[in-house]
Amino acid sequence: MLSCALDGISLSSYHCYQVLVLARLVVEQRIEFPPGKKHLRDGCLREIERSSRKHEAIPAARFLVGILELMG
Repeated sequence: MLSCALDGISLSSYHCYQVLVLARLVVEQRIEFPPGKKHLRDGCLREIERSSRKHEAIPAARFLVGILELMG
């Protein structure tokens, strides 16, 4: 099974896919960031854009997981 490591956590390819679906929702502004957290959303969008240009899904996924953890 294809897996990826996010900060030492092994995730199946299905879970990686779920994280990237969340990334898409952020891009489409369907996930609302709390008031005062606009900088987190902007950083998330920049990382997703950078990673997608390089066809590197894992850095974007790792970044998004970190953002979602910060949001609680």
